[in-house]
Amino acid sequence: MPASDEMREYFGFSEMAHPEDARRWFEGLFARQRFEAEAVEYFRTLRLEVGTLDEPMGGGYWFGDRGLVMVRGTQDEAAVHELAHAWWERQRTAKRDELMSVLRELGRPEEAASLN
Repeated sequence: MPASDEMREYFGFSEMAHPEDARRWFEGLFARQRFEAEAVEYFRTLRLEVGTLDEPMGGGYWFGDRGLVMVRGTQDEAAVHELAHAWWERQRTAKRDELMSVLRELGRPEEAASLN
């Protein structure tokens, strides 16, 4: 199918996966990666695009103003990374203090040493 404007501009693709095929791939990702049900429910409201389903290429973008998660290929890590941007953008205002507390804890030398 013809690529979206974003797919053409950011990846230079003239074609991309059909939206229904991209959705099926993301549904498989949701099952493989054990996301929380609340996160999956939110992710299903987003525009999800995949450049090619034929290669596990990395790379992707989160466009918050468009509700778009766009990945170049089928690399799980890239998709999880972009979905994380989508999730935390939504959470960061309401849960900012909680997140900063966790980051402060993880930044303490004794805490970091216990993770190794």
